[in-house]
Amino acid sequence: MQYYFSKILMDLCPANITDVKRIIFTLLKHSFTRFKFGTMSLNIKVKEQLLARCIEIKEESEANTLAAMNDAQQSANEYGAPRDRYDSFRAQMMRKRDMLAQQLSAVEEEIRFLRQIKPTNKSTKVEAGALVELNSQTLYILSGIGKLVIDDETFYVVSPVVPLVTAMKDLKKGDSFTFRGTAMKILEIC
Repeated sequence: MQYYFSKILMDLCPANITDVKRIIFTLLKHSFTRFKFGTMSLNIKVKEQLLARCIEIKEESEANTLAAMNDAQQSANEYGAPRDRYDSFRAQMMRKRDMLAQQLSAVEEEIRFLRQIKPTNKSTKVEAGALVELNSQTLYILSGIGKLVIDDETFYVVSPVVPLVTAMKDLKKGDSFTFRGTAMKILEIC
C-alpha cells in the first residue's frame, strides 16, 4: 500500500498540494472501509465463533446465578427462624432465592435455544440465526447479548424482537430500509 501512495504522490505535481491531500484522504477512506468490512467476511466460521461465545456467556451467567441463589439459600438457613414477627431477613433471602431461580430458569432456556441453533445454515433473508452486515454495523440475530468482538471485528448479538430487526424482517441482501429516520442498507447476509 505504501508503494501505491508513493506512486500517486510522484505522479502529481508538488505544487498542487490540495489535490494530493484529497487523494490521500480518499485512499485512506477506501482503505479503512475495506479494512472494516473486508477483513472478516460473513461466513459460517464467524457464525460458529459467535454462537460459541454466546453459549459461553450464557453458561457464565448460569453459573453466577446459581451461585447467588445458593448464597441466598445458605444465608437464610444460617439465620434460622425469624426472631419475632418484625424480623423479615429470612423471608427476604427466600424471595431473593426465588427471584434468582426464575432468572436461572430463563438462562437455562436460552442456553437450550442456543444449542439448537445450527450455524451451518446460511440465511438468505433477515431472520433468527442470520448474520447481517449493514452499512453501519454487523448484527447476529440470536439473543440479547450485546457487543462481541471477534478477531478485532465488532458484532452486535441482538434478539429477533428488537425494533431494528423487526424493521428489517424478511429483507434480503441489497435491500434498503429506514429505521428511526436513518437510511440503512443490507450489504450481506449469512
